[in-house]
Amino acid sequence: MRSGNDVLSQSDRDNIRLFKWQMMSHTTRRAYEQLRFALRDRLPLDSQYIILRRIAILTGVKPRYYDCCVNSCMAYTDKYFHHQYCAYCNEPRLDSKGKPRRRFCYLPLIPRLQGFFQKSELISKMSYRAEYKSKPGQIADVFDGAHYQRLRRHRVIVDGEKLPYQYFSDPRDIALSLCTDSYLLYKRRRK
Repeated sequence: MRSGNDVLSQSDRDNIRLFKWQMMSHTTRRAYEQLRFALRDRLPLDSQYIILRRIAILTGVKPRYYDCCVNSCMAYTDKYFHHQYCAYCNEPRLDSKGKPRRRFCYLPLIPRLQGFFQKSELISKMSYRAEYKSKPGQIADVFDGAHYQRLRRHRVIVDGEKLPYQYFSDPRDIALSLCTDSYLLYKRRRK
């Protein structure tokens, strides 16, 4: 059986490290391409598209692409799927060649979460929530928060039916935090 170190070439490692740097530092695609150009003789780096394809092959997580407004106002999904202009800023969806002016790359959540349970080091980190011990009257972690504690005392309800277990009662349960108020955590919006 091959280890992860045998699968990744030095080129893969360089590309993935730079891609991670780009994501963590909020570097624009244009700046990334300028860096690729500047380093082309010393460190040949792949385009974002090629890196994402390689990551998809290595991890089995396939990215999904969605057209979105050039100003990041909306994605052309669901009720907006057939729209040709942004419902908020009225910018056209397509360029003069009929191609989307901007696309959003979505990495599906479930395969990514499943990947966390493929490596013993990550399994250990993922068990933090189950092993965490709250101290009464002290808030030192999100798991000390009132909402999380309240959920742990209630049974899970799906489609109006109470299930025979409580939230976070299984040590393998994962607590996710989602931001759905349209606030952009990363500086991606153009206007």
